[in-house]
Amino acid sequence: MERNRKPEGAAPRESAAAEVSGERRVADKRERWRAHKRAYFEQIAAAGPEVRRISCADSLHNVRTLLKDYRRIGDRIWTRL
Repeated sequence: MERNRKPEGAAPRESAAAEVSGERRVADKRERWRAHKRAYFEQIAAAGPEVRRISCADSLHNVRTLLKDYRRIGDRIWTRL
């Protein structure tokens, strides 16, 4: 992958530190996303049927849009996410 290329002349120790730092950022981002999703699902679970219908309609719209875009541009869609 292009993202994983190290700048020419970079010291191995600096490159390794940058990789670890990047991995931490990715892990932190994933954990924030998971916490956000857990809170969202808890909120939806406590909501009434009207709110659940809206949430389902929004999710359905998102999936349909992803599918439409996947059919149009293929695997390149995953670079946007």
